[in-house]
Amino acid sequence: TTIDVGPNKLVANSAGNVGIGTASPAKPLDVTGDIRTSTGILFGTDTAAANKLDDYEEGTFTATLTATTPPTAPPTAPATYVKIGNIVHFVIHRFDNANTSGASGGMIVTGLPFSCTFTSNTHAPFTLGMNFNTAANQTFNINNASTELIGYESVSGASWNQWTITAGTGKYMVITGTYVTT
Repeated sequence: TTIDVGPNKLVANSAGNVGIGTASPAKPLDVTGDIRTSTGILFGTDTAAANKLDDYEEGTFTATLTATTPPTAPPTAPATYVKIGNIVHFVIHRFDNANTSGASGGMIVTGLPFSCTFTSNTHAPFTLGMNFNTAANQTFNINNASTELIGYESVSGASWNQWTITAGTGKYMVITGTYVTT
């Protein structure tokens, strides 16, 4: 049976499969094109609101490399994110030959697309690729309700301290991370 609904077709075949935008539905609901729901998607027999897929978003943002005392001209890098529910995964693609002249103090990267919602300060999992001329172990921390990454480092097995930015040219860094938001 075919019901004409304008440029798309609504089809129900003998197997009981319904198709929208396809003449040969292979599944109980087979859609060619986008699907929109007003409240989200539940999977299987799960009815828990916390498990409902009700938010998916992809986008871009600009990350800025700064410090307690910012560089004269803070360098920026293009970045992308994917937000699924309350989990945000981001990639700051590359600070490439960044010039941090005039900067001093702790390293900060600003511009995350959503505020972090940890109940206390915590280290989120990050992957760093960099050339900052140091042998330290380095990571970033996102404070609660913040959109900033605060750099921390441990040199030669010592305790974690704020990562002091080294002013000058030739800085390269890629950052990926995942954090929780509302």
